[in-house]
Amino acid sequence: MEIEKNIQLFQSVRPKLMGIAYRFFSAVSDAEDIVQDVYLTWSDIDKTTIKNPEAWLKKVCVRRCLDVVKSVEKSRIDYVGTWLPEPILPEHFDNTDKSFQRELAESLTTAFLLTLNRLTAKERAAFLLHEVFDTPYEEVADTLAISSPACRKLVSRAKKNLSNPQRKNNLDKTQTVSLLNSFKQAVVTKDITQLQTLLANDAIVKADGGGKVPAILQDVIGNNTVSKFLTEELSAFWVNFTWQMTLINCNTGFVIKHNDAIHAIVSFEFDKHNKITNVFIVRNPDKTIEFKTVTIH
Repeated sequence: MEIEKNIQLFQSVRPKLMGIAYRFFSAVSDAEDIVQDVYLTWSDIDKTTIKNPEAWLKKVCVRRCLDVVKSVEKSRIDYVGTWLPEPILPEHFDNTDKSFQRELAESLTTAFLLTLNRLTAKERAAFLLHEVFDTPYEEVADTLAISSPACRKLVSRAKKNLSNPQRKNNLDKTQTVSLLNSFKQAVVTKDITQLQTLLANDAIVKADGGGKVPAILQDVIGNNTVSKFLTEELSAFWVNFTWQMTLINCNTGFVIKHNDAIHAIVSFEFDKHNKITNVFIVRNPDKTIEFKTVTIH
């Protein structure tokens, strides 16, 4: 009974551990490895010494992330072309109170994950624990083995680096669906004029093929350049493909299929004027073939 109780306790915290590890590395397999390591540690520890199991599990999870972050980042140095976060279908956010989960959901978007990955490892850990998972400063400081004042400075620095008011959009779900349908129509009909009205002046296309499938190696930047690329280059391929609108990292996007196989997973970022600022195209089969529902907090 005690073993079963401990397993159930771990499983109740597991989505939160996955949430921490996935945001830390932006990769499901890396997150799953971390959580498995935490479980093995949990299985061996004397539970009577643990006063707050959830806090203990989060601490072990974050410390394990920090232990392996250098090896994970080193493995990405030789990555071919642009590296983008692995897209997921976050099951947890389909069935819960959207207002309560807003900040959690925003911290899973492709654009936000890319920004998180530009923080130092300790800044990332401190920000995730305090700002995303509402962990007290004292607990965060203990996890990172630093003083409370140093912890506050880490979080403050991370928040400053992540802040970008120009990227705050006002779109609700209905408006987003309408805008993306207009985007799809403009691309498949090669309507460059219509597409230009949907894009911000500084719009960017980023594509991740991982060196395994054809994809641009450099970002395409600027309204005119992006519009031409989408209507003159990609349109020829995507016009006859199936566009499935779905939730990708808590933002609406497209899964583009060819003969029932995923060709690309496309997500977006919008500015405060509700213009598309970023088009993220993931084509790396290692990231698309495993595109699936992930229970995550």
